[in-house]
Parts: sequence; structure tokens; C-alpha cells
Amino acid sequence: MLKTVSRVALLLTFAPALLLAAGFLIAPEALAPRLSLLADGADGLSSLRGDFLAFFGVLGGFALWAARTADRRWLAAPIALLVLVLIGRGTSAVVDGAGTDSLVLMAAEALMLAVALFAWRALGGSRP
Repeated sequence: MLKTVSRVALLLTFAPALLLAAGFLIAPEALAPRLSLLADGADGLSSLRGDFLAFFGVLGGFALWAARTADRRWLAAPIALLVLVLIGRGTSAVVDGAGTDSLVLMAAEALMLAVALFAWRALGGSRP
């Protein structure tokens, strides 16, 4: 039962990451301001497309594959990404100060990390 709950939680929590990956590929200029980003010309748009497609694609794709296969090993990359993001945001909050948007994003990322860690524990080392 716990495995099923964790798999559903992964699906509901990480599916939006794949939508963000697709959104940054198709229309980075529309999504960038929502994350307080500014693209500077073609090079900036290229960076947004490449970097955020990769980040959100790995985050969502690996987590959803872990849910699909019930194999927690696929959660290692999303967990590592979220820990690094939180370290970066935490550092920025201390050094630069944290705005409301940053705190909301940190809360969302902490929630995603909690779900991934819950699933890591619930899925154990087993595979179907």
C-alpha cells in the first residue's frame, strides 16, 4: 500500500516538471519571468531552452520512471538535483536576501524533495 501511495505521489508531484521542460523548450520567453529570469537575445534563449529542458526533464522524467518501474534507483538524480537547488537558493537567501518568490520556490522544492525521499524509503530496493 505504501508503495502505491508513493508512486502516485511521485506522479502528481513530478509530472508538472515535464510540462515545464516542454514549456521552456517551446516558449522560454513566456516562462522565464515566472522564475525571475531574463533572457538576453538568442544566446539567452538558447541557455534557457537547454538548461531548463535538461533540469526539468531529468527531474520529472527520472521521478516518473521511478514511479512507473517502482525502482527507487531512478530517484537518485532528482534527489541530488533538488538538494543542490536548495543549497543554491539557501546560499542566495543568506548572501543576497530572499524575496517572496524565492521562498515560495524553496518551499515547492522542499516539498518535492520530501516526496522523493518518502518514495525512496517506500520503494526500497525492490523492482516489479
